[in-house]
Amino acid sequence: SGSDPQIVSCKITGGKHGIVVQQKSGGEFDDCDVTGATSAGVRLLNESTPIFRNCQLHDAGEYAIHCDEQAKGAFEDCRLSDCNSSIAYLTGGAATVFRRTKFTHSSRGIIVDGGAAGTLDDCDLRGLTEAAVLANTDAAVNLLNCRVTECESIGISLKSTGPCNVVGCDVSKCSGGLVLGESGSPTISRSLFYDCADFAARISAQSS
Repeated sequence: SGSDPQIVSCKITGGKHGIVVQQKSGGEFDDCDVTGATSAGVRLLNESTPIFRNCQLHDAGEYAIHCDEQAKGAFEDCRLSDCNSSIAYLTGGAATVFRRTKFTHSSRGIIVDGGAAGTLDDCDLRGLTEAAVLANTDAAVNLLNCRVTECESIGISLKSTGPCNVVGCDVSKCSGGLVLGESGSPTISRSLFYDCADFAARISAQSS
């Protein structure tokens, strides 16, 4: 196994990546501020398993968080904002959990792709210009008790053939609330979709 540090109340500014955790390392990051990376504020690789709590990750050139190579990170009570691309990008079999985390003021909130799995539990996604949640190819997505609002495009877009679940979510004031496409069989339950400009839900062969 790799390193397992405790990083508390640190500010990390600039660089291609603010924090890179790799080679099966873990660690606990509490009350940190990561800003100004040209690529990703946090880059998780090689089955790493860090936990970030009450951190601010913002103003990155691409992503606040980029997880790949079966990384298994967790983000709790974090504030993620102001990135030029998606706030979080999960690919390469990564399995990442977000709890009580805010995604705001970027292009997309989270993209899950390439066999990755993303779980959002009691999270807020607001003020995004493209899809707040986008699941592609064979990704797995679980959205539990999340709130998605005031997004210029789609709230939740599920293009994946993998397992996707939307449970107890509230989606409002987006161009479209929910898009289901491709050949997946997602489960949508106990959720609200309302006050959307174009449609609350759209089911088709392809999603945008």
